[in-house]
Amino acid sequence: MTIEDCEMSGVGLEECFMPVVRGCRILRATSPTYLGLGLGYGVWLGTATYAGLVENCYFEECRHSVAAGGETPSMYGSIYKNNSINAGVGSEDFDCHEATYGYRFVGNTTQGGPDSRSGMNIRGVDVLLEGNQINNGYIRLIDNFSTDSSMGRMTLVGNVVRNSWNGNGIEVLQEGMYDISIIGGSIENCASFGIKVVHASRNIKISGVSFIDISGPAISLDDCNGGSVSNSTFQNCTVGVEIKSTSKNIAVSNCVGVCTNSFLTAQSASNIAVSNCIVSGITASHGIYFNVSNNCRVSNCLIDMSAASSDAIRAWGSSSTAHNISAIGNRATGTYSRGLYCFGNSSANSDTITAIGNDFRQATTAAVYAPNATMYYFFGNASQTVDHGD
Repeated sequence: MTIEDCEMSGVGLEECFMPVVRGCRILRATSPTYLGLGLGYGVWLGTATYAGLVENCYFEECRHSVAAGGETPSMYGSIYKNNSINAGVGSEDFDCHEATYGYRFVGNTTQGGPDSRSGMNIRGVDVLLEGNQINNGYIRLIDNFSTDSSMGRMTLVGNVVRNSWNGNGIEVLQEGMYDISIIGGSIENCASFGIKVVHASRNIKISGVSFIDISGPAISLDDCNGGSVSNSTFQNCTVGVEIKSTSKNIAVSNCVGVCTNSFLTAQSASNIAVSNCIVSGITASHGIYFNVSNNCRVSNCLIDMSAASSDAIRAWGSSSTAHNISAIGNRATGTYSRGLYCFGNSSANSDTITAIGNDFRQATTAAVYAPNATMYYFFGNASQTVDHGD
């Protein structure tokens, strides 16, 4: 079946039980601006629709190819193996307007065009996005306009996002998003962020994702409580992981990164652990950089530097204290100034600085440098040179 030139919905479903839309072509379902309706859906799974299936459909130039929601939640929808071309006209191809529960978006493809904001805009709980290909677009997890102010338990597996039109590959936006898992897949050629997480999100897990050609931070965690980044790769990224704005309880492990500025930066963060990572390509800044961040630990990492005036690991306090900083069992190679540099100025001394079993033999200034440190534990560091303010 082919449906063309609808101003509202090609197929509109509300209060339906197990409806099926399969193998349809829906073209130019748009909502002209002068109507002021904000509609234009290829398929609408609306209020109280239960277990709807949209499968193997072709959409072109629809405002939304598939939209779901309603004041009474739409539940357990399955959006499988659909192809959306130059859709998302003024919005996204696939959009959950209000909270949806138990939805599955699997194997869909979007291809943005000149009028398109290609991608997915998802509000919901217990939502799965798996094996989707997003070209010239993004995936956005969001909770505004929803009937449930706390969205979460969303799992993204094996999705590929390329050439995002707004510069971000995956966005986790709005306050209170929780239990978000992003596993596998790749994010490529983004001008701003690979994954951007903001606003008090909780328990964010990123594992096995490949980041390629990201001009800004591949991962940005802003005001997040609890999370992990593991088994991911960073190729030609400016920064691998950015942690900031009171984020805390974040672990980064078993990652491999080729990053030009820094592999990891932490600004005003706490309880950050970095372990078993391999870092290279650093030419413009410090390998791992904690700025006004406390209770931070780097262990068993290999950091290859090509920045003569920068440090492999730096904890910077400036006008505040840098404390509880640990570097254990790391190796830094290449060209760099210091292996570990912890600094708090004379009115705010750095304290409880630990450096044990590191290989910083290629440091040109000092292997371990902690001026004004009040408590320190330095043992077994290769080519150790220390200034702790005595």
